[in-house]
Amino acid sequence: PMHELTVVCRYVDNPLLIQGLKFDLRVYVLVTGYDPLRAYIYREGLVRFASKPYSTEKKHLKDAYRHLTNYSINKFAKNFVENAEAFADNVGHKWSFSALNKHLRCTDVDVDLMWARIMDLIVKTL
Repeated sequence: PMHELTVVCRYVDNPLLIQGLKFDLRVYVLVTGYDPLRAYIYREGLVRFASKPYSTEKKHLKDAYRHLTNYSINKFAKNFVENAEAFADNVGHKWSFSALNKHLRCTDVDVDLMWARIMDLIVKTL
C-alpha cells in the first residue's frame, strides 16, 4: 500500500570486488528544488569496505564482516584499518571517490560511464 514505508532491495551475489572486498558508495546529494528539479551531487563521497574477503561459502554466509560495509559494524573487526592520513585516501576500509576512480581506471573500468549511470540513477530516484 502507498501509505506504508517499503524498502526494495536485491542482494548482488557476484559484486565487483576491490582487493577481494565488497564495497559500497556513500554519495551525497543536495536537492534544493523539485519543480524545476535542482540537485547537486558532491564529487567526493565515501567508499566503504567490508573488512573480510567476500565469500559465498556456506560457512561464511552469516559473517557480517564479509557481506556488510557499514562502518558501525566493521569498526569492531580485528583487521579494520582506520584512515590515519588525509592524503592517503586509498588506505584502509574507507576511501575517497578520487582513490576509487584512480583504482578503477587502473583496472580498465570506464569510470566516466560508471558515473554517468550513477548520476542517471540519482535523477530517476528523486
